Amino acid sequence: LLISAVCEHEIEVIELVLGSVFPILLSSEGMPHVMRVISNFTPLTHSVEAMRCIASKGRFHFKVWFGFVIVSSWSAGFFIIAAALFALRK
Repeated sequence: LLISAVCEHEIEVIELVLGSVFPILLSSEGMPHVMRVISNFTPLTHSVEAMRCIASKGRFHFKVWFGFVIVSSWSAGFFIIAAALFALRK
């Protein structure tokens, strides 16, 4: 929703979406330290880690709930920003 509020053309949407799935494509353990620190601020890093913990440690592990809270917070924040941008466009 936020990306569609910012972009005017479909190609821009594709470019932005590809940049947002970076934590899924590369394991954060194999990244250089600087990139690992940056990836900790993206929501997909924590959701992927939560899915790994569900598979290996069970759904009651702390990282699972932490990932859920982080992704929910990012989703709410993006929704609020997108709503504001759509309101400004009118």
